[in-house]
Amino acid sequence: MTAAPDTSMLQPANAQVPVIRLTQVPEADAVLARNPFALLVGMVLDQQIPVERALAGPAMISQRIGRELDPAELAGYDPEQFAAVLSRPPAVHRSPIAMAGRIQQLAAYISKTYGGDVTRMWSDRSTGADVVRRFEKLPGFGRPKARILLALLGKQLGVTPVGWREAAAPYGEEGSQLSLADVVDQASLDAVRSAKRARKLAKKAAAGRAGPGGEGFAPPGSGNEKPSPEVASQVGAGSITPQAVADTGVTGVRTPSSRHAPSREEDQS
Repeated sequence: MTAAPDTSMLQPANAQVPVIRLTQVPEADAVLARNPFALLVGMVLDQQIPVERALAGPAMISQRIGRELDPAELAGYDPEQFAAVLSRPPAVHRSPIAMAGRIQQLAAYISKTYGGDVTRMWSDRSTGADVVRRFEKLPGFGRPKARILLALLGKQLGVTPVGWREAAAPYGEEGSQLSLADVVDQASLDAVRSAKRARKLAKKAAAGRAGPGGEGFAPPGSGNEKPSPEVASQVGAGSITPQAVADTGVTGVRTPSSRHAPSREEDQS
């Protein structure tokens, strides 16, 4: 029988659940802070949509199934039924069927490899480099995303294995504004988004094909800089509407027939 995962918090049992502000929606951020598996799911969803919308996805899924996200349960879900959970308007992702499959792959891997306990990836006195290597093996992760996750754990969630800053480089650098690991409020979210947009534009210019956009963050002026008040209020109420999704400025939300899965390296938070 698979052991029940520790989804209470990322800190020791006698510590408070940390407060994070990655999505700028308190209810969605609380889900990420208390449930390590939900945080992984949010990272997987961070593909081709604004990062704050991706990280609000676990709260939406949790609302729809009526419980905390559990690796063993999601791995055992009927694939069509789970795809329907993500596809129901407003869709959790613009590619809900493909992402449902990827989340179930992640859930199955965590259940099989770590007995459903995400914290086992960093709680055995491993070094930061060891932890990054484990993250890289997760379905839906690559090297940049693995390093960003370690940087987030180290900077905001108290998970600091030996050498974590070096292993998470450049995202682990103190005072950097490179990724979601540095997002603590709306101002820092805007700063990180702007810096990422500038880097991508420079990269495209160097390749001779400049263009707009950001990797995991919507560019300023796109309408996606911050969650709409409607979405922010309705995440907690469990009554997000299609109009509220439209208000976020996210375009191209696909129907349940969409099965395209974005490359795991397409967007990095």
